Amino acid sequence: MTTQATSSSPSSASSSSSSFSSCPRWKYHVFLSFCGVDTRKNFTDHLYTALKQKGIITFRDDEKLERGKYISQELLKAIEESKYAIIVLSTNYASSRWCLIELARILKCKKETGVTVLPVFYHVDPSDVRNQNGILAEAFAKLEKDTRINTKDVQAWKAALKDVGDISGWHLHDRHESIIIQKIIGRIFNYDIGVLMDKSLITIDDHGTLWMHDLLQDMGQEIVRRESPKEPGGRSRLWIYDDVIHVLKNNSGTEVVEGIMLNMPIQEVEHLSAESSLENALQSHHTIVERNYDFRCVKTYGSK
Repeated sequence: MTTQATSSSPSSASSSSSSFSSCPRWKYHVFLSFCGVDTRKNFTDHLYTALKQKGIITFRDDEKLERGKYISQELLKAIEESKYAIIVLSTNYASSRWCLIELARILKCKKETGVTVLPVFYHVDPSDVRNQNGILAEAFAKLEKDTRINTKDVQAWKAALKDVGDISGWHLHDRHESIIIQKIIGRIFNYDIGVLMDKSLITIDDHGTLWMHDLLQDMGQEIVRRESPKEPGGRSRLWIYDDVIHVLKNNSGTEVVEGIMLNMPIQEVEHLSAESSLENALQSHHTIVERNYDFRCVKTYGSK
């Protein structure tokens, strides 16, 4: 059975992310590999937030873990359990043994488990990454002098950098970070929509209407629910009657909310109209729209 959805409906907007859940082998949609001192509080943080808002389950190491001496097995296991690995290559990336160990494991998983590698060249040139020139050469010169580091490990790290430097990605040089982040998310979504179409789980007709399998819609809605299990105002899309009324009446929506679809039973329409509570709720909800530039739609209609 299939379900019709327009591009503005909550179910269709979440369908692209639900494709990840259709394959049980992946625990995470994305693994983020980055150098904390370069990008933790800027680009990587913005990227992580954008991925999370789109319902993409992303593994990002805890800041406290990075201060430890040894990389955890849990972190390495997360790489193996991720469908995508986004590698943010920055000026100090090669100076971090932690990052290089992650990189080597990611490239190993690319060959063995099919992890898709998406590199971001954050103010470093791809050719410098491939050939370990410039600041990367300086980093490896220090590593080679460190008697505690195995020479074979250093060679493996160099080979991994060469491989990732050959992969097509995004070169962030004098470009807006927000644009690059949207391109990354689009790359992930477009790939998985193509997979869903190939498997006949979704179709798009000549009018731009999207049709999806009921099971796929259910999975998409579950992903949105997980964005904020206890408070509906923290979810990107609202379509359950009680959740919508709760958010509108209490003005508990956040900047995460992008769309609302309210299907009211006819008796509730009459009740709310008599008390004018829905009108007041919608007026109070204007604050959400004003502070959220990503807000897309409010759709209300009654049903018997």
